[in-house]
Amino acid sequence: MEIVRLRSSKPFFSSAYNRFVFRRNSVFFTALSAYLLPFTALYLIFIYLKKIFTRGRDYGFPVISVGNIVSGGTGKTPLVMEIVRELHGREKMVAVASSGFRDETIMLGKNFPRLEFTRKSRQGLAALKGFPGTVVLDDGFHCRWVKKDLNIVVIDASNPFDNGLPLPSGFLREPKHFIEQADLFVVTRTYMVSRMELKALHLDLRQFGRPVYVMEYEIESLRGKHRDITTDIIPGSHVIAFAGIGSPINFFALLATLNPSKISGVIYPDHFYYREKDVDELCRLSLKERTDCVITTEKDFVKLENKWPRELPLFYLAFKSVLKNMDGTEIGFDTLHAPMLK
Repeated sequence: MEIVRLRSSKPFFSSAYNRFVFRRNSVFFTALSAYLLPFTALYLIFIYLKKIFTRGRDYGFPVISVGNIVSGGTGKTPLVMEIVRELHGREKMVAVASSGFRDETIMLGKNFPRLEFTRKSRQGLAALKGFPGTVVLDDGFHCRWVKKDLNIVVIDASNPFDNGLPLPSGFLREPKHFIEQADLFVVTRTYMVSRMELKALHLDLRQFGRPVYVMEYEIESLRGKHRDITTDIIPGSHVIAFAGIGSPINFFALLATLNPSKISGVIYPDHFYYREKDVDELCRLSLKERTDCVITTEKDFVKLENKWPRELPLFYLAFKSVLKNMDGTEIGFDTLHAPMLK
């Protein structure tokens, strides 16, 4: 896979991102982590004080929190979508409380027209007073100001706990042992690791005495604004793939499971706002590289479908999320919130 840098995708960000992704073997980042330890100590004092003095408020409706402990993308959004889909299938009313990023809101709204939204804040939840359904708190593990009926922590198998250090020396948003507050764990992106690594992670999580599940992705098709196509065109082809999400490398790795001959990957910052200049550069790159297909994520697609030229079809990777036990047995997503319904 080749990572292509574009001017409008903020070259400094792209360079820094590539260095940071592979920092585990970097002497520079090891030294930087050590240098930042005093700031990490101050951050930890703040985190522990917050834990001691913050109490969760009951807003009068069930709350399912889907969060993580490592900063960055872990695959929370697909899990939020599956929980919403399962609850809607039971004819339940659902609202999602999130930080309000436009891409996620548009994507969820297109998939679930009946879904309600509110800001992930005390005021946002208070505005739902009397809501006769369930509220899904997106990225809510660190929100101690709300009482949660179900606290789910999503673990990225490819980077479960980073270097083991909290911010800014590492990527942990809180000390690792704080995940003992979770009711269950959902491990994602298992295609990025070996069976031995997955088994080791499972043993690590079992010490917290919580159920551990795996969420895998089954790629279904390539979907576009005007037509959908099967993935049969991908094996042996040269594709341009771009993403402005928390973990773009994981998206490229998922695409790589379809066996293209080459992936020219373009990395943008998370929640990137695409301008006409960015679209033009991506189109020129596709023509220059003589690629067979341009593919992005659904989050990016919803921001681009009305900006992208029809002459060069743009597709997003559509996949189905599947929940399994650690032994590989497929189970329903209702398994996650079954204890809450008792």
